[in-house]
Amino acid sequence: KALNIKPDYAEVYNNMGITLKDQGKLEEAIEAYTKALNIKPDYAEAYGNMGNALREQGKPEQAMEAYTKALSLKPDYAEVYNNIGNALREQGKLEEAIEAYTKALSLKPDYAEVYNNIGITLREQGKPEQAIEAYTKALSLKPDYAEAYSNMAQSHYKIGQYKEAASFFRKNDSNDSQAWFLKCLYELDSKSHFYDQLDYLLDRGLNNSIIGSFISRSKIRYGISRENPFCNEPLKYVLKRDLSQKCDFQDVFVNGALKILSEGIVQKKTQSLISKGSQTAGNVFGQIGRHRKQIQDILLTEVENYKLRFNGSKEGLISNWPSNYRLDGWIVKMKNGGAIKPHMHEQGWISGSVYINVPPKLKEDSGNLVVCIDSESDQDASSKSIDVVTGSLCLFPSSLLHYTIPFESDEDRIVMAFDVIPE
Repeated sequence: KALNIKPDYAEVYNNMGITLKDQGKLEEAIEAYTKALNIKPDYAEAYGNMGNALREQGKPEQAMEAYTKALSLKPDYAEVYNNIGNALREQGKLEEAIEAYTKALSLKPDYAEVYNNIGITLREQGKPEQAIEAYTKALSLKPDYAEAYSNMAQSHYKIGQYKEAASFFRKNDSNDSQAWFLKCLYELDSKSHFYDQLDYLLDRGLNNSIIGSFISRSKIRYGISRENPFCNEPLKYVLKRDLSQKCDFQDVFVNGALKILSEGIVQKKTQSLISKGSQTAGNVFGQIGRHRKQIQDILLTEVENYKLRFNGSKEGLISNWPSNYRLDGWIVKMKNGGAIKPHMHEQGWISGSVYINVPPKLKEDSGNLVVCIDSESDQDASSKSIDVVTGSLCLFPSSLLHYTIPFESDEDRIVMAFDVIPE
């Protein structure tokens, strides 16, 4: 209606773009921002918002161009510096991200969201104590900042401070934080409180990989059964595929991964789960240049094929399959004797791994991927060892723990891991 009255109303097109972006309609949002800029070429806010939409589309280079244009028009635009920091962090450029956040704070010292983002970046750099200081600062500026409480709690959890983590998770009533609170109670071996919280989450209708994992694990530890809304028999939903039969694996996956590792642009994320190896920071799907769309399209097709493979299943994993999701990935490179400890991916719905290079096996199970319900259990029925080779793709419910068996070789073992994350 506003545009019917005033067709050249740039601010309306900008607001329309914001609304469309919030609805997940990124292409339409970009069209709206473009119309705003056609009317008002010096509209810094529209360029900043355009950058956010492009970043969500997985177009970091174009997003940075939009952000740079916004700053050329409005040099004191603190919000854009914050968003540049987010874009750099997603690309694995952690030091550069800190610099952008610092610039934002120089312009807007009371910017709580920036302190929260600095905390996230410091955590990826393996500096949990400094991350906690940043979250503390964010909360001093914005005491009701739920995301900062959750991030603070996760930092305490990652360094084994489960009581401290629990106290912060309790302050955030979001589904994610309440599920992590359940994890804390399990680690503290607080059986009665664990089941109180589990029943509370089930009554709330929550269904995710954390709920699925801890119902299965608690059955082994405590001998108490609960109907699992996520997946009662997750080992039946483990698949292995040969990608070398479906694409030019060398050109698409190997060259894409080696490009990231060889250029030295992406920084490494501190990862205590890995021995004799390293993990890239940020989201690999924003880092693989010309290969990005092809790799994403192949993996998204395989994810949909996974869903179709189990079509008709009554497990919540399939029957409650998320209507919208994204891929978040990283590359792990390990040297002779390297391995990954048992862990799960809490944000994922299903998890996957593409084996870029698997050295020849000196032992039958060298370098195998093992998925299991509970790492504390020695029961063969609760685990499955997967014989992976170069070109393999493995997909499995994110509720499963997984780890790798050490290998012996002069060659590096390179894997692209990813999660399907519900939006």
